[in-house]
Amino acid sequence: MNKRRKTPLEIENIEVNSCTIDLRMKIIHGLPFFQNLSDKEISQINKSFSDTHYNTDDIIYLDGEKAARLCVIASGSVKLVKQNRNGNEILIDILKPGEFFGNLDPFEGSIYQETAVVQTQACIMKIDTGNFRNILNTYPSAALTVLDITLKRLRESQEIVKQLSSYSVESRVAYTLLKLSEKLGEEKDIGLLIQIPLSRNDIAGMTGTTPETASRILSRMQKENIIQTGRKWLAIKNIDLLNKMIDLK
Repeated sequence: MNKRRKTPLEIENIEVNSCTIDLRMKIIHGLPFFQNLSDKEISQINKSFSDTHYNTDDIIYLDGEKAARLCVIASGSVKLVKQNRNGNEILIDILKPGEFFGNLDPFEGSIYQETAVVQTQACIMKIDTGNFRNILNTYPSAALTVLDITLKRLRESQEIVKQLSSYSVESRVAYTLLKLSEKLGEEKDIGLLIQIPLSRNDIAGMTGTTPETASRILSRMQKENIIQTGRKWLAIKNIDLLNKMIDLK
């Protein structure tokens, strides 16, 4: 009989009714555009949100669909993917609880620029474009923050394009692992564990290379004791050497 492989990842089993009022209020209050609002105002905004339970690999929306709502992760994780001109899947980002995705544009007519796929079981909160626009009209400071976030995301996307076009493949892999560790890393005995299921195909998708090349680079990193990997998990053991790989671009 096959034994189930152990993993150092701590994956929460999300219950269907996991989006409690308290959790929803906490998540909304943590959003950068609502952080300065009172509990009473947050409670009112909460009424405009719905929530949906998703299982792993469920599609939340597809690239090119009408962008009808803004989504917020209450629990679980989501990955954003897009196909390039060759039909290969590019992994744009992996999102954790408290992060938002979908349509930040309060005006109608936009389309989603990527496909949102559930990475681990998740509870997703949603607000439609019309309700979001009404809230921004009510709270001008929130509207300004949304503009700042939109500009920041544009700069970040430009940085990703830059590193994909000018870095070597090794540097792109190192850069991606560092970014993931900054966002999702947790200190463990085995190193800085990226607390999300992460396959070599995922790394390939985020770095614009083939799974075979990504696998070869990760294997070399493991031999050099820079990282430690297992089935869909990765831990960084030597941040300094990883940074040097970027410097050698």
